[in-house]
Amino acid sequence: MEQRLTSPNDTGLYSNISLGNIWFPNLKTQLQQGWAEVWKDLQQTYFKNVGNPYAVYFSVDRIKWLESSNAIISDRNREICNKKGLKFYLWEPLSTYDTRVDKDGIYTSWSNTDAEHIRARELDSIQQYVQNNRLTKVEVYSPSYNSKKYFQTHYPELEIDCTPVGWIYPATINVDEQEGVHDGNLITKKFWCGNWRYASHRHCVASYLTETANSYNLSWLYNSNEKVLIDNAYSENLPCVDVLRNGANKLAKLAPLSMDIPVKEKLNIDDYIDIHIDTNPKDSYAECFCAIVNETRYAEPTGLLTEKIMNAMLNYRPVIMVGPPGNLEYMRAWGFMTFSDWFDESYDTEQDHSKRMKKVFELIDWINSKTIDELKDMYADMSYVLIHNKTWIEELQERLLEAPITKNKIYKRIRYAD
Repeated sequence: MEQRLTSPNDTGLYSNISLGNIWFPNLKTQLQQGWAEVWKDLQQTYFKNVGNPYAVYFSVDRIKWLESSNAIISDRNREICNKKGLKFYLWEPLSTYDTRVDKDGIYTSWSNTDAEHIRARELDSIQQYVQNNRLTKVEVYSPSYNSKKYFQTHYPELEIDCTPVGWIYPATINVDEQEGVHDGNLITKKFWCGNWRYASHRHCVASYLTETANSYNLSWLYNSNEKVLIDNAYSENLPCVDVLRNGANKLAKLAPLSMDIPVKEKLNIDDYIDIHIDTNPKDSYAECFCAIVNETRYAEPTGLLTEKIMNAMLNYRPVIMVGPPGNLEYMRAWGFMTFSDWFDESYDTEQDHSKRMKKVFELIDWINSKTIDELKDMYADMSYVLIHNKTWIEELQERLLEAPITKNKIYKRIRYAD
């Protein structure tokens, strides 16, 4: 089937089958060109030789084109989709909203106790499309771990599962160029903590680190004092709030901090950052015992893994995962090993976001209490885990490419672990 692209009003949606009456050629915007390159790459990875109808949505928020009057498929394509099934793969995590409040904003902070009130804009659009086209066999794959658990009952016309299409890094990353350094003798600091775009949980961690530790490599670009931290907090019940206030004020004076790309001026928290390039700051990793991985999302119960954890493993670092609950479980489902033999990872099972953050802070305190020599000894002891994780990335490159996504054992394992 011919590879196709939807209308210019929604340039993030690609498909191998026409999804409506009107179809448009490729646009030439910078964003569109980037998506087109990724779409091209996907055809050479685990989507190779997939012939059944499917679509990939690279963007976030509602899929507006699917809700339009043009998104009515032909009788022939309807017959094909209802016979073979139509699969939607979401590249980005779900854009959630709370039905009890306004739908403004792309994401909302929520916990498992809010689940009955939480919906996702992408799923809304796909469900409307299913209803408008009388489709009977539609599956939706999201990178959000446990998405089936929290969303399936709200969208009974869809079959929802977790398949992280957007996490293509094991299949496409150039491991040779990203080679890290496995030498504990180089460790002179305790923490590595990288932060790019602003997020409330990242502000909390960077502020806590600034106030309580003096041995770290940290990036922080923002003009962000205690007022900014409190005004943008993921919760009204922040742990260690006085420590965070003090740390936020210190952090504001130190900014901009950058480990690999020079930044001369502080940014506002809503400034768009367009200076990011693919880098591997392996020297700054090699100096530090562990990486504090501040994931893209935090205050929600659906896990998410991105390139951030991949970079830490490529550089042979143990990690403190600052993300949704279950992220370490998600890593283990992929076949990676974590570090509960050496320090407390119980934060991963804590559903309350503030309590989980407090557990993260306690782990930072525990590591901070160790001497560099003690941390070097610990690093040497966990070497087999660090080497396993690094080499498993290389193994994944082969396994993700050995079969199409519809038959791939790795993706099936993730799906059934959800």
